Amino acid sequence: SLFRSMADMSNMMDAQKRLKKGIDHPWYLIHPEQQSTFISIWDSIGSLALVFTATVTPFEVSFLESPSQVDALFLINRLIDLIFILDLVLQFFLMFKVASTVGISPDSRWEYRPRHIAQQYLRGWFCLDFFSMLPSIFDIIPLAAGGSNAYGP
Repeated sequence: SLFRSMADMSNMMDAQKRLKKGIDHPWYLIHPEQQSTFISIWDSIGSLALVFTATVTPFEVSFLESPSQVDALFLINRLIDLIFILDLVLQFFLMFKVASTVGISPDSRWEYRPRHIAQQYLRGWFCLDFFSMLPSIFDIIPLAAGGSNAYGP
C-alpha cells in the first residue's frame, strides 16, 4: 500500500513532466497555454455575446413585443444562445491549473483528467451557466407551438 501510493505519485509526477512538455493528455482537451490563440478568439466572441446581451436584452424586454414570428433579432438571439451553449460544453474540455506543493516549493500543474475537469466545472460555474440559458426557452416555445404569442392576447 505504501509502495503503491509511492508508485502512483511517481506515475503522476512523470505524467506532469510529460504534460509540461505538451504531451500526454487526451487529444480532445484544450490546453489554454498551447492553444492560446483559439482561447483568445473564443473569449472575445464570448465577451461580445455578453456585451450584446447586457445592452440589447434590457431594451428588447422593455420596449419590444414578444416574438410571434422569426425575425432578425430572434435569429441573432438564438446565435447568442448557441455561443453560450458551446461555451458551456467547451468548459468540460478546458484544462485548468491546479496549485500543488512539491517539497517546500509551490508549483502548479495542468489538470488533464476529464473526470476531474468535469467535476471542477460542475461544482463551480455550471449551475449559473446552465440556469442563465433557460429563459431563452420562453422565446422558442411559443413559436414551436404554432407561432402564437404566449405573453399577451
